[in-house]
Amino acid sequence: MNSINEKIEKFHSLNDIHQYRILLDATDEFISSFPNGVLNDKELDLGIKLFKDLIGLSYINSLREYEHDHKLYREILQKKIRVFKLCIPETHEKLRGLTEMLVGMKENELG
Repeated sequence: MNSINEKIEKFHSLNDIHQYRILLDATDEFISSFPNGVLNDKELDLGIKLFKDLIGLSYINSLREYEHDHKLYREILQKKIRVFKLCIPETHEKLRGLTEMLVGMKENELG
C-alpha cells in the first residue's frame, strides 16, 4: 500500500497532468494488490483516493494533444471501473454487478 500511496503523492507533487502514467502505474499496482477487493477501511480509503484521482484524470482527453487518444481514454475508464469495483466488498457481488449496468460494460470487457 505504501508504494501505491507514494506514486499518488508523487503525481500530486509534480502537479503535471502529462505525468499521468505515474497514476496509472499506481492503479495497476492497486488492482494487482487487491484482486479480490479491499478488506479493511485503510485499503478502502486508498481505493477511494485513487478513484477520485482517476476521475480527475478522465478530463485529460479535453486537452488538445490527448483529444483523439481513444486508447488512453479507454484505459483510464477501464481502470477507474476496476478500482471502483474492488472497493465494493466481495460479499456484495450483486452491487458489483450493478457497476456493469451503470457503465454499460460486461465484466470481461473490464479487463
